[in-house]
Amino acid sequence: MIEQFFTRAKAEIGRELPLFYPSGEVSEYSLFIRGIDSDHFKAAERTSVRRAVDLREQKNNGSLTDEEAQEAYEGERLILVSSLVIKWTLPEECTQENVVNLFREAPQIADEVNKAAANRKSFFKKESDS
Repeated sequence: MIEQFFTRAKAEIGRELPLFYPSGEVSEYSLFIRGIDSDHFKAAERTSVRRAVDLREQKNNGSLTDEEAQEAYEGERLILVSSLVIKWTLPEECTQENVVNLFREAPQIADEVNKAAANRKSFFKKESDS
């Protein structure tokens, strides 16, 4: 009975997220993303928090300027969001570096991944609901 409330396994399996061009037109490409309840994302989130603490310490002790710290925080945020991506159908290889670059240059896609990964019910849609 309580299994009906579990989200972790479905979040780890992931789901397809169609990609849209900046014009709003749907593309032929997709990302396959994990949900925020996945073990993979939770581990990346813990790492990201540790790195953010390190960056704050470096900023506080003068090792990083405000601008450098801000740039580093943004890089960490993109790395964290990139951990949600399992694979994609784009012609380029799906590496963390390529995903981070996509998110940096197309922030609307990073935003969509973030929203979709947090939408728990979307990982439970029946095949006929697609």
